[in-house]
Amino acid sequence: MEQYQANAAIFAARRGGTIGTDNTAVGALRWDHDTSKMSALAGVHLETGVPNSWAHYSQQRDLNPEENGRSWGSIQNFATRYGFEPWSHGATHGDQTTQAGYVLETVGARAELETNMPACVVEGFTIPGVGGTRWGGFDGKQLSDYTDLPVGRLVLDTYGCSMGRLTDPPWRSVLASRWSGEVGYAPLRH
Repeated sequence: MEQYQANAAIFAARRGGTIGTDNTAVGALRWDHDTSKMSALAGVHLETGVPNSWAHYSQQRDLNPEENGRSWGSIQNFATRYGFEPWSHGATHGDQTTQAGYVLETVGARAELETNMPACVVEGFTIPGVGGTRWGGFDGKQLSDYTDLPVGRLVLDTYGCSMGRLTDPPWRSVLASRWSGEVGYAPLRH
């Protein structure tokens, strides 16, 4: 838990501290990994002022080049030009059931993403929608997911912010005119 507190403090400091919303919910946009839609999303953050993150899995170009064919340099340039934060979405976007698999998807994915995009810091994590065991039942929705499950503890030790798995949220149609892919809001309270 101490490592997470340090990661969370760094995460907040890079953004100028916490915003103190007096326990009022605020939102952020989280875009899924499909880099073929990058041009359609250019300027969303600049136009709206709403924080945007883009979830990438570190092996996406190898495992799904049809959707994720853009170079890492192009993704990095997009992130720095348009204000999108790259977040980790794991390494393979697949289910894992072993400690080695959990390490690959959390610690390993962050290291690979930061190697691929050296001008970016990957501080956020969002679990990919996977079948099977869902990483041993990890949805990231409850504190116990992070404290009781091995993969949750790895997320706490590796990232400053995490977003749990959203299943059919009612707001997926929001911004559909921009992109018909997945969009998720990360409700935050402070």
